[in-house]
Amino acid sequence: SQVARAKEYGVEGEIEAAKVALGVGEPTKDELIQKAKEVIEQKQNEAMPERIYGYSKMKPKEKRKAICNWLIRKGMMSKKERFVIARADGSTVVFRKGSNKNVLLGSRIEKFLDMSDKNKFIFYHNHPLSGSFSYYDAQVLNKYPSLKEMVAIGHNGTVYSLKAGKRLTEKEF
Repeated sequence: SQVARAKEYGVEGEIEAAKVALGVGEPTKDELIQKAKEVIEQKQNEAMPERIYGYSKMKPKEKRKAICNWLIRKGMMSKKERFVIARADGSTVVFRKGSNKNVLLGSRIEKFLDMSDKNKFIFYHNHPLSGSFSYYDAQVLNKYPSLKEMVAIGHNGTVYSLKAGKRLTEKEF
């Protein structure tokens, strides 16, 4: 059902907030379903940077800037870290939202990065406090040969770039 999908997307709190803002008592089931549909559609429309108008026609450098701007905008709205893994041409492969302090890869994405070709992807992520790379960031870039670059985007607009060099063993790192 649509209400179940609303819970899956984590938007039931937004529905409650809308009820309070409208001064409405208990909404009808149809009103809840309609609101859930609207929120789900909004979440789906904002899901990927490719939804940016004209993204598919942009050159790789323009896509890079669009991904950075998207991460800043989405991060500032949610106050959470996010990442996007993209090919060099800017086509996005994976994206994920984390907490206000970090965003973890997860076992499926780790497996995907392990099985992918060398130097194939750029890992973009936002830093809400606008700092440079963490030890974990450098560790991720070093661990996965499929990553050729790590980009951290501060919410103040600063963009940090770290390109992969010689990979170190865990002991050397």
